[in-house]
Amino acid sequence: MDVLDQLNLFNTLAPYEPTVIGTPPLNIDIDTSDIDIACTAPTLPEFVSAVTVAYSDLDNFSSEYFQIRDEPAARCVFNFGGWEIELFCQTIPIEEQWGVRHFKIEKNLLQMNPKLSEQVIKLKRSGLNTEEAFASILGLAGDPFEAVLTLESLGQSELADLILQ
Repeated sequence: MDVLDQLNLFNTLAPYEPTVIGTPPLNIDIDTSDIDIACTAPTLPEFVSAVTVAYSDLDNFSSEYFQIRDEPAARCVFNFGGWEIELFCQTIPIEEQWGVRHFKIEKNLLQMNPKLSEQVIKLKRSGLNTEEAFASILGLAGDPFEAVLTLESLGQSELADLILQ
């Protein structure tokens, strides 16, 4: 994405393994979508400090610490190039973070059935978030964030059966 290149984001945040997730790379973004980047760091204050040094002069910069699914996390948000950019960080490995796991599942589903994208976009425009949209389309019960993760344990033929119903 050009905007991330303009920010030199991947070089600046290289120690934190920046990984683009979210809707733009899946081509299911809507007008209100942001660019989400997952990161990992030995400590959250180290990450927030590095991001603050690099990007705090950009529009609407903010940072916060919080808990998500019983794991400490940090988020830094700012605007650049017409996008809201959200940098999300935890001390757990990138591949274990829920956002990255959701992204991989959603990418796989869209590759298996590209027609899902139209349905997801329609539901997102109606106010659902991405995981809620996928859960609704696929008839997944319960918490949509947890329900989408249950798809990790399915094989490709089981996923195909689910998305082609």
